[in-house]
Amino acid sequence: MSKPFVSKGLDPEFGASQAFLWPIILPFLPPTRSRILDLGCGSGGRARVLADLGHEVVGTDVSLEAVEIARRNVPEARFLTADINDFPWETLREHFDIVMSLEVIEHLYYPRRLLSAAALCLRPGGVLILSTPYHGYLKNLALSLLGLWDRHFGVHDDGWHIKFFSPRTLRRLVEEAGFADLEFRFGGRLPLLWKSMVCRGRKP
Repeated sequence: MSKPFVSKGLDPEFGASQAFLWPIILPFLPPTRSRILDLGCGSGGRARVLADLGHEVVGTDVSLEAVEIARRNVPEARFLTADINDFPWETLREHFDIVMSLEVIEHLYYPRRLLSAAALCLRPGGVLILSTPYHGYLKNLALSLLGLWDRHFGVHDDGWHIKFFSPRTLRRLVEEAGFADLEFRFGGRLPLLWKSMVCRGRKP
């Protein structure tokens, strides 16, 4: 488990735009082999890294095309096509030590459903690792003063972000889902203007 986080097969989807998250996430991962569920796995970039670190990985994504690519990228992992809203998550009840979902929750109309699925799939004592773009007071103020709201919240890209979280609102949502011992870390760009935040919680 001493392998570096730089992994073979990192796809462009999890390249420069999200690679800064790994130094934040790695301290949350245990040093022993764990069963990890990657909700919103895309084409397998994260799963490739986690498998190279020695973990057992199951990935889910709503895109059949992405899942097919992930299966080629990480043949030793298991991948399922799954919509967070209607997949039978009870079939994975308490299967996992860790549920990870990075830069996904902001795309969901019903983010509580992701947290409910994570809670159901985690064993007692299991860990949730969740990331989403950071929107704190100073960052929002900077966007306003620099006239960047139209650019930041552009409407021309279909399927883009529809929920925006501050640490306070994300904490409230995660605690409402039953998670405890929350810890937040931040990364990307400058302090207080961070690109994203990572929340780690524990299922009691």
